[in-house]
Amino acid sequence: MDKQLLRREGFATIKAITPEEKANASVAICRQLADTRIFRTSDVIFAYLSLSSEPSLESLFSTYPQKRWGFSRINDEGLLEFHHVTSISQVAVGEYGIFEPDPEQCKKLTPEEADLILVPGVAFDATSGARLGRGRGHYDRYLSRITSATGPAHVMGVCFSSQLTELNPEEHDMAMDRIITEKGIAKSLT
Repeated sequence: MDKQLLRREGFATIKAITPEEKANASVAICRQLADTRIFRTSDVIFAYLSLSSEPSLESLFSTYPQKRWGFSRINDEGLLEFHHVTSISQVAVGEYGIFEPDPEQCKKLTPEEADLILVPGVAFDATSGARLGRGRGHYDRYLSRITSATGPAHVMGVCFSSQLTELNPEEHDMAMDRIITEKGIAKSLT
């Protein structure tokens, strides 16, 4: 599998989605997600602060403040971690130019605390649950550590339906339990 080519194709697919379509699809994804039993029964949700190419989960955060939200950041060692955020004021632009929790204000959460982990990506395979990320392996490394250590968290890929494609995962690529789009659950392995 030529991941560089697949990433270029994936980014071209995402770029073809207009800002209005992304906004509407993001609202629909949040609605679809909120309707799932897994979301409703999850107390601690690990999520991401979206880039312009990713579905926004902002409305979920604001609609469900009773949930404990952990948002992702890359630490000084280049590893993914999640911090408890209670207010958008605790978020700032980080070293990589993306919004992330301020570690001075937000307590780091342990992997064992997660009930549900929402994962962005460039492309997803609805048959295998495979995910193609941005190429730095942050989520694969994190998910491999927690899957072997804890296991109870549900891992759900979040994407626009046009990001679904056929992927041939490599051994180190972590599969999603489920994949959700604006059209609903595209893949459910459990």
